[in-house]
Amino acid sequence: MRATVAMIAGKEVIICGYGDAGRSCALAIKASGSRVAVCKNDINWAIKAKMEGIIDINTLDSFLATADIFITDTCNKDSISAHQVKKIASYIAYIWNS
Repeated sequence: MRATVAMIAGKEVIICGYGDAGRSCALAIKASGSRVAVCKNDINWAIKAKMEGIIDINTLDSFLATADIFITDTCNKDSISAHQVKKIASYIAYIWNS
């Protein structure tokens, strides 16, 4: 997160994947002042996210209507599918694949 052209403070950011990379990304974005939610299937990592202060942990489909920024840390090109991108409600949605 060296430099961005978008203001991320105050936005809702969804992190898909909460492994080593997703964890550090979520904590850095949370420290910048945005609301962070995590999509994670593994219950152990979901518990770790909850213990580190991430409040919202749910499926990706539940966040499509409200989120502003989507970050995928799964190393999977299909973690956000085309039909899910069509359901994104905001006019500006940034999808980063780190």
